[in-house]
Amino acid sequence: MTSRQRLPGLPNVPTLDEAGVKGYESLSWSGVVAPAATPKGIVLKLNRAIDQILKSDDVKARLVQLGVEPVGGTPEDFARQIKTEHDKWGKVIQTAGIKLN
Repeated sequence: MTSRQRLPGLPNVPTLDEAGVKGYESLSWSGVVAPAATPKGIVLKLNRAIDQILKSDDVKARLVQLGVEPVGGTPEDFARQIKTEHDKWGKVIQTAGIKLN
């Protein structure tokens, strides 16, 4: 498990941290984005609808069954998530000297 915490759907699978690989975290995540010019009201309406769907017992159960932890949140939360991941992996790429061929 490459997250810092065990997934609820896989409670018996230890994290890499628990296995001795300290400080490692690599998450697979997804989200919904809209074009930059989308009116704020439309973004908020979509966000509320998606958050409501993610709170549905059926959807939560299915996502957990697939090994996914449904999170939801505000558009600002998601923007911070994207920036955090961009900065984290940008640093890894620079430190390792990774180049596109």
